[in-house]
Amino acid sequence: EISKKDDELGAMHTELKRYKEDLNMLRVQQVLLYKEHAAKTKTLETESTKLLKQWTEEKYRADVESTKASSALQRLRTLGENSSADELKKRLIEAERGIILLQADQDMSERIVKTKRTEESEMRARYDELVVEMARQEKR
Repeated sequence: EISKKDDELGAMHTELKRYKEDLNMLRVQQVLLYKEHAAKTKTLETESTKLLKQWTEEKYRADVESTKASSALQRLRTLGENSSADELKKRLIEAERGIILLQADQDMSERIVKTKRTEESEMRARYDELVVEMARQEKR
């Protein structure tokens, strides 16, 4: 009877070991799932924040553009009410000249910026080459 009890105890001990291993495996899986969930949640929060910021910026830009358009329409109404046709034509021509000059200035500024950026990247590349060359010479 004692040997029978020892056999049962051994079988239960083996079964208990197996249950402990299963429990440990489930714990590891739970930790991995939690980490995966936390990473996904963080990614979603980051994307959500980024999209909200982008939406806010676009809304602000749209509001600014709307305000500009409204004020421009108001000025046109005011000009139309208070001015003659010849005076309106003169003002329109002056405004067109101003716009053309501003566009030319903007184009020139963009070309200058592009040139300066190209020069900067070339200078940085040359600087990096010089640093590498100096390091080689110091090793000798």
